[in-house]
Amino acid sequence: MISYNGIAVSSGIARSKVKVLNDVNDFGKVEVGDIIIVYKSFPGWVIPLMKASGMICEIGGALSHIGILCRESGKPCVSGISDVCSIIKDGTDVMIDGNIGKVYVYK
Repeated sequence: MISYNGIAVSSGIARSKVKVLNDVNDFGKVEVGDIIIVYKSFPGWVIPLMKASGMICEIGGALSHIGILCRESGKPCVSGISDVCSIIKDGTDVMIDGNIGKVYVYK
């Protein structure tokens, strides 16, 4: 297992497979329970977030739009992990701990 340290943006813990979203055309590939990885906060991410169990953002913080959305919807979120969009690939099994800002990648 590999772990990455980030910023705790929204509390909670979730474990599932990952979907990396690069743009709005990727919304359709999110399945219920997936953990979404995005580069930065964007209001349009609210649509796939409703199906997801949590979110990882490469940049952004507690006051970012996605941080607020995650807290309001009760979904864990970790941010501030450099290059996370390219490090973690679609389908990877991860656990996010939004309480302490950690992401665990299972091999």
